Amino acid sequence: MDSAKTRLTDSLQIRLSLAASAVILLLAAVAGTVSFIAANRDASEIQDQQLQIVSHTFGLHGVPLPTQPQTEYRPPNIVAEPLGAGDGWLLRLPADLPDGLHTISVNGEPWRVFVRTPKISRPRFAVAQRTQFVAQIARDTVMSTAIPLLVLAPVLCGLIYGLTQRALKPVTALSQNLDRREPTDLSLVSASGLPREVRPIATAVNGMIGRVRNTLEAQRRFISDAAHELRSPLAVLALQAQNLEVARTPQEMAERLVPLRQGLARTSSLLEQLLALAYARAPSEADRESVLVADALRSVIGKLLPFAERKGIEFDVQNLMPMAVAAREIDLVLILRNALDNAIRYSPAGTRVHVTAFSTRAGVQIEVADQGPGIPEAERERILEPFIRLNGGSESGSGLGLSIVKEVVQRLGGSLALRDARPTAPKGLRMVFTLPAA
Repeated sequence: MDSAKTRLTDSLQIRLSLAASAVILLLAAVAGTVSFIAANRDASEIQDQQLQIVSHTFGLHGVPLPTQPQTEYRPPNIVAEPLGAGDGWLLRLPADLPDGLHTISVNGEPWRVFVRTPKISRPRFAVAQRTQFVAQIARDTVMSTAIPLLVLAPVLCGLIYGLTQRALKPVTALSQNLDRREPTDLSLVSASGLPREVRPIATAVNGMIGRVRNTLEAQRRFISDAAHELRSPLAVLALQAQNLEVARTPQEMAERLVPLRQGLARTSSLLEQLLALAYARAPSEADRESVLVADALRSVIGKLLPFAERKGIEFDVQNLMPMAVAAREIDLVLILRNALDNAIRYSPAGTRVHVTAFSTRAGVQIEVADQGPGIPEAERERILEPFIRLNGGSESGSGLGLSIVKEVVQRLGGSLALRDARPTAPKGLRMVFTLPAA
């Protein structure tokens, strides 16, 4: 029972047909009511006119009034009686009944009565007729108006059902077209021939297909670039392992073990960055927390401090107020770690990395500025793509740090901007990312 009811309510075609049928029945009811009111009014006027005409016949043309009471009434006959007649008459109207039209009850039935005083020397009299005659005319009029609509209602419902089925064929064809497609078929849906009301659906589907196509293309590029980036270090590691095998003395073995360890560290770092980028791109359903910027920054600086000390780089943290962002702690740590790692990696030895955080109307704004070579304005959009490296140094990166920062900031609903840290060369790089405040 519930499943059948669900199918009925889920079908747009059935819902439209039922709605149209209800409208038809409502119109039939309204038409019948209006017809009944109008017919009842017209029949009442006709009855009053007939009573007045018959009264004129008796009063002006000398037609004699009945002298004996009418023993049987046959609708729609009109009864004529003198006023004040005694028992045995049908109406037995009082003699003092005023002239004009009246509605009286005779034996529990309503009658319409017209009383007249003749100008000639004749007794006052009345002509009357049952109002049932008027009701019968009104009912006949209603039946003649409403019955055709009620008879045609099933026919009209069937026609409406067929018309809605035909009108919804483009939607059915569109759904069948999408259902029959292979998973790899990402061609756009043709909107030609579709009704104007259905075209927005095709447009929305095409937009979704375009977004899926772009996502898959980005994933294919990412996999290709990741494979390319991993191929070289793995080949180098294999070669270094072979060199280690042919080492003859412990000293030679130790010397050849150093580049192998460095290669393993670089490969491990690259894999860690790849996993971080995959995490940054994955949608997250976890609830956001209130994370203090100061706590996350202290944790990140503590982990990167040995790397910075090796290059003689200091951290200059300014204006670090007790501010919180709406994010998970791992997200904020991922942003700060990659931003600071990028600043350390491309900063000259003996310089400083400046970190500033403050509140704005848009949220919490965090800035990381270095004294490195900077990034040309024309290249700032491209540098945010994975595996893009413009400026080499003594320690080249994987080209993933800024991509991770960009992905996580966008996922949190924030914004990222790359600017010059100074007006003169070396201009350095200032990363400005705004995150929603908690």
